[in-house]
Amino acid sequence: MSSPSPNVERDRLEALHATGMLDTPPEERFDRITRLAAQFFDVPICLVSLIDEDRQWFKSRYGLAERQTARSDAFCAHAVEKRELIVVEDAQLDPRFVHNVLVTGAPLIRFYAGQPVFGVDGHALGTLCIIDSKPRQLTVAQIAALRDFALLVQEEFTKAAVAEYALLRSKALLASEAKFQATFEQAAVGIAHVGLDGALLHVNRKFGEIVGYPEGALRQLTFQDLTHPDDLPIDMQLLNETLAGARQWYSIEKRYIHRQGHFVWINLTVALRRDEHGAPDYFISVIEDIGQKKHSELALHRLNDELESRVAARTAELETSLAELGCEVAQRISVAASLRRSEEHNHTILEASHDAFIGIDSNGIVNNWNRAAELMFGWSADEAMGIDLAATIIPPEYHQAHGAGLKRFLQTGQGDNVNQRLELLALTKRGVVIPVEMTISAYKVNDQVFFSAFLHDITERRDAAAALEQKQALLDAVLDAVDVGVLACDAQGELTLFNRAAAQFHGLAPGAAGTTAWAAVARNIYRADGSTPLAREELPLYRALAGESVANAEITIVREGEAARFLFASGQRLLSSSGQSMGAVVAVKDVTALKNAETLRATNESRLRGITENLPSLIGHIDKDERFLFLNGHALRFYGKTADELIGKEVRTLYGAAEYGAVKPYIDQAKAGAKASFESQMVVGGKVRHFSAVYIPETGGQPGARGFYAMAMDITARKNSEITQAESEERLRTITDNLPVLIAYIDSDEVYRFANATHAKWYGIAPQDMLGKSVMAVFGAERYAAVKPYLTRLMAGEATQYEATDASAAPVRTSLLAGIPHLKDGRVVGAYLMTTDISAAKQYEAQLQLLARSDPLTGLPNRRSYEERLREAALRGVRSGRALALMFLDIDYFKQINDTLGHAGGDEVLREFAHRLRAAVRSTDTVCRLAGDEFTIILEGVLELSEAIPVAEKILAAVRAPFYAEGSFRTVTASIGLSCQGADEIDTAALARDADAALYLAKAAGRNRYAIAPVA
Repeated sequence: MSSPSPNVERDRLEALHATGMLDTPPEERFDRITRLAAQFFDVPICLVSLIDEDRQWFKSRYGLAERQTARSDAFCAHAVEKRELIVVEDAQLDPRFVHNVLVTGAPLIRFYAGQPVFGVDGHALGTLCIIDSKPRQLTVAQIAALRDFALLVQEEFTKAAVAEYALLRSKALLASEAKFQATFEQAAVGIAHVGLDGALLHVNRKFGEIVGYPEGALRQLTFQDLTHPDDLPIDMQLLNETLAGARQWYSIEKRYIHRQGHFVWINLTVALRRDEHGAPDYFISVIEDIGQKKHSELALHRLNDELESRVAARTAELETSLAELGCEVAQRISVAASLRRSEEHNHTILEASHDAFIGIDSNGIVNNWNRAAELMFGWSADEAMGIDLAATIIPPEYHQAHGAGLKRFLQTGQGDNVNQRLELLALTKRGVVIPVEMTISAYKVNDQVFFSAFLHDITERRDAAAALEQKQALLDAVLDAVDVGVLACDAQGELTLFNRAAAQFHGLAPGAAGTTAWAAVARNIYRADGSTPLAREELPLYRALAGESVANAEITIVREGEAARFLFASGQRLLSSSGQSMGAVVAVKDVTALKNAETLRATNESRLRGITENLPSLIGHIDKDERFLFLNGHALRFYGKTADELIGKEVRTLYGAAEYGAVKPYIDQAKAGAKASFESQMVVGGKVRHFSAVYIPETGGQPGARGFYAMAMDITARKNSEITQAESEERLRTITDNLPVLIAYIDSDEVYRFANATHAKWYGIAPQDMLGKSVMAVFGAERYAAVKPYLTRLMAGEATQYEATDASAAPVRTSLLAGIPHLKDGRVVGAYLMTTDISAAKQYEAQLQLLARSDPLTGLPNRRSYEERLREAALRGVRSGRALALMFLDIDYFKQINDTLGHAGGDEVLREFAHRLRAAVRSTDTVCRLAGDEFTIILEGVLELSEAIPVAEKILAAVRAPFYAEGSFRTVTASIGLSCQGADEIDTAALARDADAALYLAKAAGRNRYAIAPVA
């Protein structure tokens, strides 16, 4: 045997002594393992050995009296040195051990198998070994079982290390909790811990502000109580999918019902927390108030909602599966799991936040920088961590004030900005100054002050508010200036808008609204004939509110003492982005006499302006000298300039030389009278923006172009999404190709569109050869027929899973296939398939079932198996019309045998007694060991009790032969109680009571005999 490296051996011995196990008293937790292992492998000796400098010391020993042996003689030292299982089938044939004193002398080792046991730091501390005095071989299943028993020993070694680890981490837990509480309460977003039933377990201050309830009142509510009824179904669907494990988190925009009754738009992100056993515990919800954003979207004609990236969601699902693999470690380290859960709470909230989160210490050094901060300011966390905050986001002109405020707070504990919501200017990595809304809080850990701040970029909000104000002013001016009457009402039918022209038509004061105005409107309106009054439901505004699209409805306004006015009315219902009714609007045109043409022209111009302002495009009009004649609002915002700054200016002034050179050919093409379409990019505000443009010549019906119209779409988000999707797909492929499971995607025609590299390892099929082929084409008709029912259920929208055994694999493989339908717009467009090899788990389950139903000492069925088999035999007896006999057997004076021979000798007698019982009965009879020296025999297929008596006599004769145990022969006798019941109805409980009573009769009569249960 070669010697290990001195450094390695020194480290191993230090790890061994650090366990504190050497020279300690025996412990039942280890003795239980060696006892069970000896019985399982049917060997006389099983040991837990520890190898120190010069000896092999036994922490637990079964079947061996010695406490230790010399290391030079130890078989286990070889296993420790090699760090792997060693099996010696016959030591007398192995040159390493043929002259070993443990082979030539007691305990006469012929067979040895030892599995190393490792400490928490990976060093082999000793072994779990089994020894026999005769040669033998181990099967593959037995080798796996030996490794499992060794792992049980190893787990006991690690418990002490786990306790020490938990103690060292407790202080870190306290610090993390303090930081979490400060973050939770001062966050600029709402945070709630939600029970599995929807109850609000814990909420922060911001959440209460969003919904208008104090914290005490919220604890009496559920999130279902606060959610708008129309938004609740999709919220519950996503929540149930997360609870079922189909997704790790989800994010949606929905509405809360404020305490005052109005709706509050929020962006909700929900993640599921699981306990240390992997069971669902509660949900963590992060709520961002997006009411201002939604209001701006409606005022700017309901901009398109962002689309969710499905690939990102599927990536998150795979990440969830990987995270779940760590649960087993968390289960073994329960104390450390508490710290991890707290840290994960903090991490989940910060990473799910849409706002930047920055933490600094008392010196202003950055110690926390979340993903949103990276995106907002351009510095990665690695770049920002450990440097002064002033060197990152604080503009130079505010450095002095920042330092003074920090110093003042540390000295006095007071600060003007702490626990306040402020609007400030911040600096990005590119040097761009942006407005932000900031909430900063302070907290202490071990008497050291730390600061945390949430920052929200309000650039878009300010721009949207300014644009909204400008649009509203423009709308008010237009409505007062036009001669078209405009009337609008809310969803309840109350008038909310009555412009000057409309008021003039009806003889009301400008701005009149409400129930009184309704009465005035209805009183003056007639049909086109000017004499038939319109009923309320016939009024154009009411028809539009009811959902009708009213176009050029002819009406007449007749006021007393004035000439009739003839008008056209057009209107429609107003809907929010979620489809909710917001009311209706009607425009009325006075088409009386010569004003018809003028009013019609004004209306058309207003509509054109509305189209250009509401299309999500940049629209401009350029003359032949390349000067801007018109730019819509989207174009002005895109360039970041006003109309006064751009109208009349040349196009080249907005571009750099290279950028203008790129678009110049298309400008010349349009000026030449030909339509030009292209995609390009330019730098705006220090950022690269992508756009798709069309130039349409303006000919005016004359030869040559007088200029051209330019329309462009900002496609930056699409371009960035394409790049992100490509990167995400590459990550997905890398992850799935390295997972030990089959992962695939099939479309609705059962054709493969994705398959990972594991298919090649399992089936020898390259993934690229599977793409575009059907499941049947890849795996053949026979295997396809087996999975077809599950594929049918998948394509019907039902998640499925089933087990399948592949007998063609070597070894035979049992797999678990799980399928998840891919739904799009409520329709199944494909399915995700994941197949896991569960062969080892199935084999281990079968071994456990065998152990649970058999006696480890004798190999006979145990009490649990006896009860099952007795019930089954009774049912067979009733069906066959034959009686059922039952024997209860005890070894006479077995306690004296145990006291004389010891437990080892007693075990030898029990095993030999069981062997003789099996030999004395038929193969159809069942011999069981209930406990100690108590045995039973179930005799099936007898016609009457007399057929069982010869069997009892045969057993007594077989037992009377001397037993050899502990080196000597010993006489052993037994007592038998016999009962029998006919086939009409067999009461197993009564049958057992009768056999037990008969056994006591046999003992009372002098033992070494059988007795028959008396007939009642």
